[in-house]
Amino acid sequence: DVMDRRLRVRFTGKLERQIQFWQQTQSDPHGIANAVLASLYSVRDAITKSANYLAVNTQSNAGNHGFNLIGKYPRASFVCLDAPEARLAVGDQYADAEGLAAQLNSWGRDRIIVTDGRGGSVAISEGIARRIPALTSKVLDTMGAGDAFLSVTAPLSLVASDMEAVAFVGNIVGAIKVGTIGHRAPVDKETVLRHVGTMLK
Repeated sequence: DVMDRRLRVRFTGKLERQIQFWQQTQSDPHGIANAVLASLYSVRDAITKSANYLAVNTQSNAGNHGFNLIGKYPRASFVCLDAPEARLAVGDQYADAEGLAAQLNSWGRDRIIVTDGRGGSVAISEGIARRIPALTSKVLDTMGAGDAFLSVTAPLSLVASDMEAVAFVGNIVGAIKVGTIGHRAPVDKETVLRHVGTMLK
């Protein structure tokens, strides 16, 4: 694809310039750290500018708390955040997930899901925040549940117009994941379809 080739050429050129810069600044560790950060920002900017469809989940952790917010991605086509990340982004520590999704929607974003742990998730569908309940009460391990949720909702958000349906499938995947300790079993298509069929009966 032509766009992929252009992006590769731009990225490779920037990387080569960074390597040359690193070689010149080997005795300056702060210079190297700054160069690494600059190259990461330029990669983010290149992807953001050239993506035809950009699904974004900005995660906060101890190393970037408050500095990796969704506002850095003004062209995001689909936004998927957990409630604490959404609170940081909109600067509102008391709003519920519906209020957070509505505030993100006011930024001109219409494909939004805010996950809310045991509270399920909230999707913006036709401009209205709708809560989709968590589909399990059995929680063994939450590690990776958000990643599993995003891995299915990002591609679905591209092809489905109803974010409520997308969040429903995401909640099913999340429920399967939290019911599994570690990575003992993958979340596969057959398991997801079986759960969807059971929930729709």
